[in-house]
Amino acid sequence: MRSERRQSPRKDCLKIGTLVSRDDAVCWDCLVWNVSQGGVMVELDPDSTVPSVIRLHLPALNIHRSCRRVWQQGRKAGLEFMDRSSPSSEPLTLIT
Repeated sequence: MRSERRQSPRKDCLKIGTLVSRDDAVCWDCLVWNVSQGGVMVELDPDSTVPSVIRLHLPALNIHRSCRRVWQQGRKAGLEFMDRSSPSSEPLTLIT
């Protein structure tokens, strides 16, 4: 079992996002399961592998952030926001 290292609570999200490679050569649609101040958990197509550094675009929550892959297990991956000083790092409020 993975130990909990998250510094801020997760909030359920279930929104469609896009992951974009650093060179803009590849993009993947993803389902964002949850989001916190520090990152997100996403689900991808079965054959997708998330690069170690990627950009996340989640227009529904006005999130456009650089991320690093912390883990990937099957279709799900944990991404940590790299640009903590971004305006998007202000307190998170989900509107459903």
